[in-house]
Amino acid sequence: MMAIGLMIASPAVAGEGSWTKLNTVGVGPQNRSVPSAGAVDGIIYVFGGVEDDFNEITNTFYNDIHRFNPDTSTWTELHPGGPLPSHRAFAATTSRKHAGELVIYGGSFYDPTFTEFEVFGDLWVYSVDENDWTEIQAANEGPGERNGANIWADKDKLYLFGGLTPFFLPANDLWEYDFGTNRWTELIPMFSPGSPVGRDVAYAGAAPKRGELTIYGGETLDFNTFEFVTLQDVWQLDLDTLTWEEVTPSPNKDIDIHG
Repeated sequence: MMAIGLMIASPAVAGEGSWTKLNTVGVGPQNRSVPSAGAVDGIIYVFGGVEDDFNEITNTFYNDIHRFNPDTSTWTELHPGGPLPSHRAFAATTSRKHAGELVIYGGSFYDPTFTEFEVFGDLWVYSVDENDWTEIQAANEGPGERNGANIWADKDKLYLFGGLTPFFLPANDLWEYDFGTNRWTELIPMFSPGSPVGRDVAYAGAAPKRGELTIYGGETLDFNTFEFVTLQDVWQLDLDTLTWEEVTPSPNKDIDIHG
């Protein structure tokens, strides 16, 4: 497989930023969208994803994993031993940096006509040092099947928000998983007052900052038209008080990006 290119954004200075295309080498992932990606010790790991071919009306799902070293711009295809997560896209992803692990939850598999739509509710951990996957079997019931949820890691705990259920319901509940007790706890139930509207494929940071979880945008379902609507709001959750606050900035606070 020919090496593929990456784009990186430089930090904004005085409200401006810039993109740079990297010329990479090595064996990188095939063309795909919505894979899982996370960084451990400055190294980026990419798992799964799907290539939708709208001309041939086919889609190809992956469950492979690749490593990218930004210092050398080098891709490496990894070959983990043992069991693997099934082929999927839209899995929630985060990194447990102190443990050297990539974490994925859920995701989905579908056929080109969406007559088959399978949503997963499994939790997997990839060990960077051991180069293997482990499925976590929790001691109790958790969030269940979710497509495009958000997940954060904070030492021995995970926090999971939202995602799309198998019945195309955009969720807005919040869950906590504790690696020490191997148990899930529902922190904020579905449809609680003061929570963001239910959504999937929102964007979020990899880890809590200042005791807060942050989400941006995503998609929700308009129950009047039964069409998906793109969101552009920003919300933060205070982990101490378990309260959400909308913090959407004004348009003049946006960053100008130069290519």
